[in-house]
Order: sequence, then C-alpha cells, then structure tokens
Amino acid sequence: MKKPTTVLELLSDPKSWIRYHWAQDSSGNPVHHNSPHATCWCLDGAIMHIYGGDDEYEDMVDDVSDKIREEVGGIICFNDKHNTTHDDIIRVVRKAGV
Repeated sequence: MKKPTTVLELLSDPKSWIRYHWAQDSSGNPVHHNSPHATCWCLDGAIMHIYGGDDEYEDMVDDVSDKIREEVGGIICFNDKHNTTHDDIIRVVRKAGV
C-alpha cells in the first residue's frame, strides 16, 4: 500500500480522522503522530505526520491556520469542536491545498 503524501490522502477516509489526540492506534490508544501503529489522526497530527520535522510543517500549519481562522480560530479548536465534521476537515484541507 502506498504511503500517503498529502494531508488530504491521509485523512480521506472518515475513519482516519479523530479529535482530541494527534494520533491513535486501531484500539483507540493515543500514539505519536509518526508511530507505525497510528491509524487515525487529528488535523494537526496529520500535518505533523506528513510535513513534520522540516520547514514545510510550519508553512503548512500557517496555510491551514489561515484558512481555518476565517471560520473559527486555530487548528486544534476547529478540529476538536463538537460540531466539526470530517467533511469540514476535508473542505479546509482542500482549500489549503495540503
């Protein structure tokens, strides 16, 4: 299976998106965003998973944050808000082009 190279690819399946943790394993336990056991991510965790460890991460966070601020506030607040849906996440990710 090909490793996702964009946040959109990583979060495309609704089961791959979560709230309240950067990443979780298949049992629902919190794990590091780059753990080989991670099966789902929050928006920030997905950005870190794809772009973490280099300057691109900061650029992506800035791009996504700018798009989200137009609607709510920051990435974490938007992701964890009870009425944010997977469709909302995908819309913002597409808008940011990540």
